[in-house]
Amino acid sequence: MNGYVESKNPIDKALGLLLYARPDLFAGPGLTHVKSPLTFKVYEVSSDGFIANIQNVAREEGHEYVCSDREVLEFVLCKEGLSTYEAVRVLRRSLGVAKIGFSGVKDSEANSCQFITMVCSTGVSIRKYAVFPVGKLRIAFLRFRERPLRRGQHLGNLFKVLIRASPYNPVSLKSFINLRRITPKLVNEALPNYFGYQRFGTRRPTTHIVGKHLLLGDYEEAIRYILGVPMEGELGVVREARELYERGMLATAYRRFPKSFTIERKLLRYLLKGRSSKESVMMLGANIIRMYIEAYQSYIFNLALSRAIIDFEGFTRLLRRCEIMPMPRPDVRVYDECSKYAVDALKDEGIERSTELSRYLNRGVRQIYFKLIGEAVCSEVSNHACWLTFILPVSAYATILLRELIRDGLRV
Repeated sequence: MNGYVESKNPIDKALGLLLYARPDLFAGPGLTHVKSPLTFKVYEVSSDGFIANIQNVAREEGHEYVCSDREVLEFVLCKEGLSTYEAVRVLRRSLGVAKIGFSGVKDSEANSCQFITMVCSTGVSIRKYAVFPVGKLRIAFLRFRERPLRRGQHLGNLFKVLIRASPYNPVSLKSFINLRRITPKLVNEALPNYFGYQRFGTRRPTTHIVGKHLLLGDYEEAIRYILGVPMEGELGVVREARELYERGMLATAYRRFPKSFTIERKLLRYLLKGRSSKESVMMLGANIIRMYIEAYQSYIFNLALSRAIIDFEGFTRLLRRCEIMPMPRPDVRVYDECSKYAVDALKDEGIERSTELSRYLNRGVRQIYFKLIGEAVCSEVSNHACWLTFILPVSAYATILLRELIRDGLRV
């Protein structure tokens, strides 16, 4: 079935997700998924097919391993309420290990398990199983490796997502029956490889806006979006801190931001020391700057893919002509009918030339579609709820599949 349906969701439009590209996979109205660690579970799948789940690992409580020269130990890490970066910071402080590697980044809104590696020095003792008091963080030793993990070295991610219907709404219950009918067919379906909501921030989807201002060299405006611009859905204390910043009360804002807001507090420290806007941003480090700029690049990719689907009058028709698009950047030239969308979208944003921070843009290409690895299963909890279980390849987003299945019923 060709065609598409325009999204009315303002957040979708703000992130370049202009369309539902597979209307034939929409189960119907009245289904909901409210994302939380209780309803959204992610388990990394290694390149050799092992699923990152502490339940699958022998928990050697109380045992410690004394390292020899620069050995590489692989662990399963599970957490809630922490990003991967935050979890790594906790481990570094607690274990005294400087080099911790990981293949994928898991967001804080899920119950997630993934693989990490630690490079330890001679004589250092590392607990084989440990529980930490923050974010339900746990690690369990899995095996030795020859080399540390690097980004993208896993096969994919296994997701378990709770989807509900209203037990008192006949339309909703009919949609739930449709969902059970559609689920087995997903294995063969191509879906648009949009970047998902968590790429931009779920409570505060502004990382791409910061990235655009950084590319344009407008450091003051980038800082305003990092520290100010309070938004609905943020904690009251965080909104207060942002309002204090906007009133010019930087020292008070610094004290009000919770300690977990490490980027905001670090940036404020530099500003309070008299650093310029540019100096303060650059001192955040390459990884943080890259996060913002790649988020903006991801937004442009979403916009380009949406426009291509519109021009070809449907995602299925687009796939007959295109399989990849270049990641948008100023030095990309139009070399076929597929690449022009990335080039045009960037021009429309007013970015036609490389700038000082263009070096942080991804120079690769991206497939415009993804497919599930294996079958999806809808395991019923009741006649109006099920755990939808599926595996996606690296860089594909579960929320993109969910928005096609249940549309506005997705709450991230």
